[in-house]
Amino acid sequence: MILHSDKKPFKCNYNGCKDSFKRKEDLKQHMYALLPDEILSNISPKDPKIISRKCHICTKVFLSPAALKAHMRTHTKERPFSCNVCNGTSITKSNLNRHMRKIHSKKETPSCFEKSTQDVQQQQKESFEQPINKFSNTRVNRI
Repeated sequence: MILHSDKKPFKCNYNGCKDSFKRKEDLKQHMYALLPDEILSNISPKDPKIISRKCHICTKVFLSPAALKAHMRTHTKERPFSCNVCNGTSITKSNLNRHMRKIHSKKETPSCFEKSTQDVQQQQKESFEQPINKFSNTRVNRI
């Protein structure tokens, strides 16, 4: 498997660039980041693939429509991801996750597994503390 080896068969052939990549998608991303004008000059501006990836405000072109959507938040100032510890906000979920790792200690922010385990333990404790009255509404026949 190529990803687990040191082989990088996808090479950038632009103007003496010696970068190479394990995956074709990584080379594509490199090309879009490094050479957007050269790439765009070879593709029609009316190409649906370009239109769905081009910011209509700053004209940057992104590797995917999802990347464009995240970029658009820089223009709209939308920050939909919020920290449950300090109420800080972020444009992307990955930025929020990095914030959580770097800013808040593990004591402040239990992992998802720890949180779900704590929730289950709390539910179990509550269910054991409350008596179960299955037959409270049924009629008991005595002989």
